[in-house]
Amino acid sequence: MIKRQSNKIDLSIIIINYMTYYKTVNTIESIIKYTEKITYEIILVDNGSKNNDKQLLSSYCKTKPQILFIPSKTNLGFGRGNNLALKYANGAYICFLNSDTELTKNSFYEGINYLITHTDVG
Repeated sequence: MIKRQSNKIDLSIIIINYMTYYKTVNTIESIIKYTEKITYEIILVDNGSKNNDKQLLSSYCKTKPQILFIPSKTNLGFGRGNNLALKYANGAYICFLNSDTELTKNSFYEGINYLITHTDVG
């Protein structure tokens, strides 16, 4: 996670999807299920998927107000996809999360709390 100068929300979680719809949805559902005690947003970029992921994710994200969905017409690559999402991030902390990650506990709160209480960690 990176610390930024922002007070709007605690954490921006950036996820890049490229033809991994079901894994991406599992990742998001685990974030929603386990993330407590902090404010967060999810910024999801579909990186020019060649299947129907863009349409599926667009419909899915309409039901989740904490998600900003950004469809890309082309595959920008992982780095440029993250940079595109970063332009929209409002969090004091930024997390670049792989689309196949599943949380099993309140890891984001624990991580942010650790960074706040251990000022020698960057």
